[in-house]
Amino acid sequence: KNNMNGKTNGRRMDSNTYQSELEELSKILVNQVEDADLLRTSEQIKVLNAKTSDIMTEIQTRMTRIRAHEQSARRNSENLAWSSKVETLMFAVISGFQVYTMRKWLLQNSLLGR
Repeated sequence: KNNMNGKTNGRRMDSNTYQSELEELSKILVNQVEDADLLRTSEQIKVLNAKTSDIMTEIQTRMTRIRAHEQSARRNSENLAWSSKVETLMFAVISGFQVYTMRKWLLQNSLLGR
């Protein structure tokens, strides 16, 4: 028998011995795989390719959906920040106007004894 480093039963093989062993191995391996085996394997590869294609299509669809949701969330966040700033500014303006109006009214009112 042949081992990993090319020796046969502890002795070194010459080129003739090596060649004859290769020929024997090739004769043994010639009829190992039949056409029916290759057909089944080919069919399985086609099924795997179809499933892989379906998975890739699904991944692309999901990634597109995720990108769309990210853009929508970013846009909503920007709109929320802008509306919050406008709301705060309006609150400050209205509060200032109320303070001015109340002060003016209270300073003109004779109920305070002035």
